[in-house]
Amino acid sequence: MDLKKRLSASATAHLRPQPGRSQFFQKSIRTVPFLFPLRPQPNARSFARKVLEPSPFFSLRPRRGPSQFCRRTAPFFLFFFVAFSSADDFTVFKEANKLYESQNLHGAVSKYSALLKDGYVNWQIFYNLGNSYFRLNDLPKAHLYYLKAQRQRPRAADVKYNIEITRKALNLPDRQGGFLVSFIEFFSLKEFKIIVTVIFWMIMSGATFYIITKREFFLWAAAFLFIIELFFSVSLFAKTRYEEPGRWAVSLAGGNLMSGPGSGYKVIAQIPEGLKVEVFEREDGWVFVSIPENRGWLEEENIGKI
Repeated sequence: MDLKKRLSASATAHLRPQPGRSQFFQKSIRTVPFLFPLRPQPNARSFARKVLEPSPFFSLRPRRGPSQFCRRTAPFFLFFFVAFSSADDFTVFKEANKLYESQNLHGAVSKYSALLKDGYVNWQIFYNLGNSYFRLNDLPKAHLYYLKAQRQRPRAADVKYNIEITRKALNLPDRQGGFLVSFIEFFSLKEFKIIVTVIFWMIMSGATFYIITKREFFLWAAAFLFIIELFFSVSLFAKTRYEEPGRWAVSLAGGNLMSGPGSGYKVIAQIPEGLKVEVFEREDGWVFVSIPENRGWLEEENIGKI
């Protein structure tokens, strides 16, 4: 059986509820088929039963580090240093997946977290961490890492599905957002940058062809593309501000929303676990956050940054 049929059979078997099981087990969270072979967990008593496997199509890349050109032109010893370092990190990812499959969830969390501390940012790591925390019944952290995965892959249907399952389990209110927010969240920051760059060079090409051929078609095409470029440039600016580091967080332990930065102030409201909050400022271990229909101060140790 080839890879395509195996993936199709695996996805179909996972999505169909088993007769005789309770509704709790029928609503199992999805995992991503993607391009990796998936291995179902026998006798798994939890929502998350699968984990993304590493494959030749996937490589861990550090968020900060030398470019590919520099690695190729680096001295011989540096090339081997980088090669062996990448191989070690890939091995850690495989070890984390094996620990997840063997039900050693705490060990898997430790391995995945080690990769993040080393500077590796990848949606598969966030997604697998979310599944691990979900199976550990730590739903606020599961929600946090699912949201991090969604920021890297905003249109991943399985990530969205798992987010909704987690939100329902936490009894969180429905999200509110208009067209602009939905449009900004539809693309990742990297995708916005690529779109703006491509349209810019299309405009330059149209202007060049108009100068050479004097055909008005290229002039009107360049003008039309300029309007689209302006729209996406504004969207890119909004996306950059929207995903500014430290702006969004998730309440990990709940707590009281205070009227000031301290426990001696008046309690305004109760913050449920797993709620996504917008952070505005920090002061003495407290953060000023915004939640639906309210604003106030929350202890910084009780939130996790997205």
